[in-house]
Amino acid sequence: DYRPNSIARQLKGAASGIIGVLIGTQASQVTHRSLIEMERHAYERGYRLMVAHVRADAERFAQYMADFKARNVDGVICLSSWQLKNRAGYDDERLWPAASVFTDESPLRRCASVVADRASGIRQAVAHLHARGRSRIGLAVVSPKEFVVRQRVDGYRQGISVDEGRRQQPLIWSEDSTDHVPSEERIAEIIDQLVVGNGADAVITGNDFWAVQLIKQLQRRGLHVPDDVAVIGFDNVDVATAVEPELTTVDTEVALTARHMVDLVVAGKTDGGWPRQAPSVTVPTRLVVRRST
Repeated sequence: DYRPNSIARQLKGAASGIIGVLIGTQASQVTHRSLIEMERHAYERGYRLMVAHVRADAERFAQYMADFKARNVDGVICLSSWQLKNRAGYDDERLWPAASVFTDESPLRRCASVVADRASGIRQAVAHLHARGRSRIGLAVVSPKEFVVRQRVDGYRQGISVDEGRRQQPLIWSEDSTDHVPSEERIAEIIDQLVVGNGADAVITGNDFWAVQLIKQLQRRGLHVPDDVAVIGFDNVDVATAVEPELTTVDTEVALTARHMVDLVVAGKTDGGWPRQAPSVTVPTRLVVRRST
């Protein structure tokens, strides 16, 4: 199985067969799962990955982009758009190869994006809770101004208003912070505001780790899940099945997302390039029902 030497290919000006990947140091378990799936699919297509773990500082970002350029990478996939956003150089077209792909929002019109349909996942969650007889559904999120969180909030608002007979006032706990750790104090605030203060009989959280901590603290207060309060998470990571009761959650189809990102880079580099308007692919999400609802 002959594979041309990548350095020799670069010297000849040919495609390197390497895709650069930027992943933030604060990346979630879902993002790392996506990286694993991406490497698998890239290898199947004859490519290798060059991975840079990026902190949220402009100098290091610029150094890694220079490294990618020196290696003549065929494209760059940015897995941590939210962490790099607003950093100097992030939206500088000169730094990005033509075949660059972003998770969620792309800062550049000529770069592609792959977007998980988080709003649909939350709408599915609300519909499921309605079907289980829940009528006071709350939502708990951090960083509500971020694109990926706005998707969740939009889906929630759509879900609670779609059925005229089940329409309710929004019950939302949110905190504008870059710290996404589900501390005991924050979980207590969620319970006090949504469950105790507003009578929520179900709570949807921003991810599975928040949902697990919520279940634990509800139980410590003598509330039963799901009899008293149903709980739904987001991401479908391993912890969802390590809690009792096992967690109902939204799966973001990580493997499919990874395949789309690699395929977009390959298409942008080898298939005649993208059209003037770079493509944006929406990946469906699905509700995984377990015993927490």
